[in-house]
Amino acid sequence: MSNAKWFKLFDYLKKEKLFFSSAKIKFLISDDVIRFSFEQLDSEKFDNTGFADFGGGPFKFLEIEWISIPGKYELERKNRQEKLDSKIILQPINKIQKVMDILGQFEYDLDESELKIYGYI
Repeated sequence: MSNAKWFKLFDYLKKEKLFFSSAKIKFLISDDVIRFSFEQLDSEKFDNTGFADFGGGPFKFLEIEWISIPGKYELERKNRQEKLDSKIILQPINKIQKVMDILGQFEYDLDESELKIYGYI
């Protein structure tokens, strides 16, 4: 998928405030899967050049093979050494899917546990 299509999606998600706090991203050039959040893409480093950097080094959006956004994730909590009940964070994957349908031309899989957006299949 081109830089322009990723930017169109990210820009629309930003405009609609459909942020997610936990996701995984895989690039074409590596077998590594990196955790990230939309807040990282929504930082000052995010612009319409199609480049971003969130710790793994700069990349072009067109290098994204896929992004996987879980419907919910567990936030572990501790008080010093004591483990507290985890907090379950729900993410707006159904709303993100609806945005992609409005914008058109996005390949994705959606089930109750995950939205996976493909740059390349």
